[in-house]
Amino acid sequence: MKKTRVISSLGVVLALRLTAMPACAADPVPGSGNTDVVVSNTNQDTAAAPADVSAVYYNQNGGLEYTAPRAINSRGSFTFQASSTPLGDNWIGSMVLQSDYELAAVAEITWSNGSSIDKTTGGAYRGYAFGATTMYLPYIVRAPNAQFTRVSVQNTDTDAAQIQIQYINRDGVTDFTTTDTIDGLGSKTYAMNVPGGKVPNLMTFPYAVREGNWTGGLKITSLNGKEIAAV
Repeated sequence: MKKTRVISSLGVVLALRLTAMPACAADPVPGSGNTDVVVSNTNQDTAAAPADVSAVYYNQNGGLEYTAPRAINSRGSFTFQASSTPLGDNWIGSMVLQSDYELAAVAEITWSNGSSIDKTTGGAYRGYAFGATTMYLPYIVRAPNAQFTRVSVQNTDTDAAQIQIQYINRDGVTDFTTTDTIDGLGSKTYAMNVPGGKVPNLMTFPYAVREGNWTGGLKITSLNGKEIAAV
């Protein structure tokens, strides 16, 4: 059985009917968001039987909450829509796509009633065919009153993952390192504009004091060998 993973996210992994997290004063407010996942059967043999695809939805604690089956023809595609699930408002989690053929997947997020001029914003990210023990996210930002990044990490293993997160600014200096635990098949989201716990106050580091913003990347490492994915 082949699998593709789509992580939960606000700005990266699957967030269905998502209500935005509280933001600092004057920071952009994305509003309420839905994530739809577009899945393509990459088998080029049009005479082959359709792919037997299941979209399996896991909550942030790794609990299975919903499964949606779908047959997708070779070279065909299908959109698993947030509005078609019974998961309800404020649900956040991740999706694992199971299939007997190779798949490609893209998550499309649309936010409405936020602080943008037209009240609508959007984003997209791809699904992962497999996890890794190290993930690199090269563009992370905290710019007060202008922009911030949310990061989501999914544990693709059934056992808990012990992870290390390094905040590395654009000068290559590691400003902060922390560790966290993610339940088996669970996920966590870290908002760069909400300091506390695993997220430092990025604006206090010398780089941010000098530049007026913190821009850099995250290196996320699984310390116990469990594979992860991140967006």
